Amino acid sequence: MWLAKNRTAFFGLLAALLMPALVSAATIETIANPLRGRVSDFSNVGNRAAEFLTIPVGARGLAMGNAFIAQADDISAIYWNPAGLGFLEGPQAFFSHLDMPLGFSIDYTAAACPMLDGKLILGGFFGIMNIAPEEITTVESPEGTGAFYDGYSTQFGATMAFNFSDRFSAGVSVKGIRESIFQITSNAMAFDMGTNYHTELFDRPIRLSFTINNLGTNMQFKGDNLFLQVRPQELYSDPLQDGASNRMFNRDNRNAFYSTSKFYLPTSFQGGLAMDPYSTSDMRWTLAAQFSENNYMPSSFAVGTELARSVNARFTAALRWGWNIERDEVDLSGSDQMRGMSWGGGIECNVLKNMGIAVDYAYRDMGRLTNNQVFTLMWKMM
Repeated sequence: MWLAKNRTAFFGLLAALLMPALVSAATIETIANPLRGRVSDFSNVGNRAAEFLTIPVGARGLAMGNAFIAQADDISAIYWNPAGLGFLEGPQAFFSHLDMPLGFSIDYTAAACPMLDGKLILGGFFGIMNIAPEEITTVESPEGTGAFYDGYSTQFGATMAFNFSDRFSAGVSVKGIRESIFQITSNAMAFDMGTNYHTELFDRPIRLSFTINNLGTNMQFKGDNLFLQVRPQELYSDPLQDGASNRMFNRDNRNAFYSTSKFYLPTSFQGGLAMDPYSTSDMRWTLAAQFSENNYMPSSFAVGTELARSVNARFTAALRWGWNIERDEVDLSGSDQMRGMSWGGGIECNVLKNMGIAVDYAYRDMGRLTNNQVFTLMWKMM
């Protein structure tokens, strides 16, 4: 049995993977939790900047309920787990579009290319969340003023992954983050880090991964629309003159800016496991599970599965299902109890001998917020 023969090496490597991750998670909790001292059941939902970073990218991972960091082995790994880029056999690129309620949408594109005989993989990405124009309302004009505002949130950066051996890879992404709404902006820099250890257990492929996401600087909004003029008392006495109480002077308005608070990024530590209970030359069934410790919401769990079959030498089809179990809402009832469940599928076609195109779709139940639908188009060289 493989585990019996390699028990020392296996547990040694497992410890090597776990220790940095656990230390990093403890560090995140120590330095990135501004709500220390609150009651234990206090939720951090809505207390972080750039929460658009937590919205999943790519139909394949979303369809598996976000239980994807250990399974990510294509270009979408640039979002889920940078180490997953180590599986790329050639250049890949993809574009993903996500529709959200209230006119919000997220577009994300990325590309990566292996180098040094596949040991080093370099990539880049850009994502944007667009906010549809909204009419400005005031106390005097609750039905609208006729003026509109809009906004956006972006992330952009570069990724590097390295295959240290045929079983272990690691990756890191550095990214810039910018949010803007009504001429008020905020900027930050952050890092994503991940590992992937792939081997066999009971003669079945198994993958173990850890990631740390959005570890970076704080965000603070600044801009022209925070400008104001402070109106002092209209008159004041001149203390340098005798009879000051009888001598009054006009006082000019003072220019000032509203001071905004600094907010932490939505940082998380994740551990994931994926296994192929059944795998042949033309069919693969994968089971995946994932745990996430977050500073922006309670801990979450996810499970997912993927069934892929090669129809022929050119076509491959896949079906996917998953459930992301989040505990930030405790009073769900009726159909809202299905919140977090997702499903989808995709097809891949080798249009040329060494080039393929894949199209994926995912649907996610969002409970009170209806649903998400994601479309992804991928191009790959083999």
